[in-house]
Amino acid sequence: GSWDTVQVYLASDYGEMAPERKFLEKYVFPALIVKCFGLRVHFKFANLSRSSEVGKDEVKKRLDSISSSHLRTYDAVGNTGFSTFVIGLIGERRGRLLTPRDLRRLKQAEEMKPGTYAWAIDKIKHNWKLGGYSLLELELDHAVLNHPDKAEAVLCFRDSAFTKDPEFTDQCPPEVLALYREEDPTGIAAMEQMRRSLMDKARASVVRYAPHFHGYNTRATVSAVGQKFEKDPGDASTRPKSAPTSGQFVRGAASWSSDT
Repeated sequence: GSWDTVQVYLASDYGEMAPERKFLEKYVFPALIVKCFGLRVHFKFANLSRSSEVGKDEVKKRLDSISSSHLRTYDAVGNTGFSTFVIGLIGERRGRLLTPRDLRRLKQAEEMKPGTYAWAIDKIKHNWKLGGYSLLELELDHAVLNHPDKAEAVLCFRDSAFTKDPEFTDQCPPEVLALYREEDPTGIAAMEQMRRSLMDKARASVVRYAPHFHGYNTRATVSAVGQKFEKDPGDASTRPKSAPTSGQFVRGAASWSSDT
């Protein structure tokens, strides 16, 4: 038979979810590519990580990428269709807030393709009156909440208990702690609302996982140890505690497990 194509979009705040994103992109997605190949399916994933890597027109590019990330579905009588396919990594942080510059560029894109981005422009304007609107919120609105009946989503909610671990707060420098905490009351309220909306409206698979802190290492130390053990993994039981295994954070080694 003919080959099919599946593309998934990964939605998250980059800074907070950098370890999870790297784990998915380095281990999980390559394994899925191999697995899908045997099923005559091309597996692709949209890699729009840092804002600086996307360049100008970032919001438009992300919305376009979400629109092109889909998988084929079948109804009860065998009719085919397509659903948006997204993985959402959701922690504490709201992420980057959209700016007037983002809105101007989106209006320019709307002039080129009338009716394509009008909903996003209205959403940004409306939420500015309520205390702002983040890129992550816009991504999840477009991917999941706007048309929950046409979305196939895997939503990963991270337990924040590890951020209150005395070892975590004592060992990590302030700039690292800030990556995993939302201090703004408006941002905290917005994240709570987004979680409720996703749970209430989304037809999604939900994964809850809880990281456990195992000590902080500098980026240079983790990188050096990681390169060594990539070349010669050896017996996992003999690795030093600083060795970053596939289940460890880059900025401060931490393994996680799922509640499901």
